[in-house]
Amino acid sequence: MAVKINVQANTVKIDSKFKSVINKFPTATRRSLAKASALGRQIIDQRTRKGQKLGGGRFIKYSESYKQSDAFKRKKNKFVDLVLDGLMLSAMSFRVRGSTGEIFFLRAAESEKAFRHHTGEGKLPRRPFFGIAKTEERRLFNVFEKTFSKEARIR
Repeated sequence: MAVKINVQANTVKIDSKFKSVINKFPTATRRSLAKASALGRQIIDQRTRKGQKLGGGRFIKYSESYKQSDAFKRKKNKFVDLVLDGLMLSAMSFRVRGSTGEIFFLRAAESEKAFRHHTGEGKLPRRPFFGIAKTEERRLFNVFEKTFSKEARIR
């Protein structure tokens, strides 16, 4: 499970010029994508720990049977934040490949757990958390743009 961050323009003419600028500054591009990807990872983590799902709203509440379990009794927060021992969200990382920034899970077990939470597979209800909402995209683009301008020394 991975989120890819691509910087694209809406028109072919602007997109081709944008790509030529990016190709002239590969180091600035990599650093800018890395910074935007790191912010994307942080946004997902913070939003999830607050109990907010992708696109707004709160996660579906825990079942009554889970509330009676020992696992729930060990839990520090009693609201739905997808954190029991912290392994899943701490396994989230980012990398840059070519002209794409990716947010992904380092361990397969945590990736599977995230998939089940996100899609509601099995007994779990659907609790979408892994992704970047439209309202968050602007923040990522601004970080990319600011870092790229600084790294490439473009004003």
